[in-house]
Amino acid sequence: MTDSEPQLDASHHATSPTDTSLQTSASLPLHADIWQETLGWCPSDRQQQQFQRLYHQICVGNQSLNLTRITQADEFWEKHLWDSLSGIHFLLTENADENSTEQANSPVTDQPDGASHQPGSQGDNPADNQTVNQEDNLVDHQAVDREDCEDNLVDHQTIDQANKLVSHQTIDQEIKRVLDIGTGAGFPGLPVAIARPSWQITLLDSTRKKIAFIDSILPKIELTNVHTFTHRAETLGRNSHHRYQYDLVLVRAVAAATVCAEYALPFLKVGGQGVLYRGRWTAAEEESLLYALDLLGGTIEAIYEWETPLSQGDRHCIIIRKIEKTPRFFPRDVGVPAKDPLA
Repeated sequence: MTDSEPQLDASHHATSPTDTSLQTSASLPLHADIWQETLGWCPSDRQQQQFQRLYHQICVGNQSLNLTRITQADEFWEKHLWDSLSGIHFLLTENADENSTEQANSPVTDQPDGASHQPGSQGDNPADNQTVNQEDNLVDHQAVDREDCEDNLVDHQTIDQANKLVSHQTIDQEIKRVLDIGTGAGFPGLPVAIARPSWQITLLDSTRKKIAFIDSILPKIELTNVHTFTHRAETLGRNSHHRYQYDLVLVRAVAAATVCAEYALPFLKVGGQGVLYRGRWTAAEEESLLYALDLLGGTIEAIYEWETPLSQGDRHCIIIRKIEKTPRFFPRDVGVPAKDPLA
């Protein structure tokens, strides 16, 4: 994790099972007014119940797994739920009454903790989980005019300004497939899946225990639009079942922005968008990202900046769009993007 990223993830020791923050009787705050005022959206009763179930399962799982240090109800609401959905705020305001699926209309029912689940992503398409043959990985670092990058730094927008410009920033094509790279305990993918039940969400992480945990809680949250993969982004990004297959890619608290871009662009269809969740954001980072995107076939479409509603933490969401096919030698071999960033 870089200094520019929100301190969200689970590189901390799991808290003790006796910690009062893990009491399963805790209830999430509604904060309906904050949802509406900041994101122009508010969860339905069913979605609020699903958020509560997700919170409960994370707290229970955190007793044995190193999932997250964020377990207090208000902090969880802000830094996992609100923060996850802030990255897609410009899509939440569209079709806000989206209740067309059976899932969106059916009530949440209790299920025993031992309920079984057969995840749709594991085994249905064996080829999806196979490593494709590695291609030539000698990257031709094309020259990019750094002065041009500086001249084209993107104007920053607050979340309020962004909501007023929704019609100009939304994806041109209908969103069907969404990928969350480095999902960890399921963020931002699980809150996005709850908020947008018509989207098919794929959660990708290289840690098998975390993916197994997510698989175990999906039936308890009653999410049927989520699929999971235990894989490296560098490998899956070369798989024909996933390369150029997604309309939207989310990357939160994973690595430097240029590394996230190299992970994300190969998965996107031409015209698709990526959301890079960041904490602080600098002109130097922006210049480096523009350089990397020039190599990868993308561009920065918008930069949204705001403060989190409860703790006033700095947040930026960088919206990137794929404008042409990514060269075949990207992503590079496992570990190379992080060790040798394109910037």
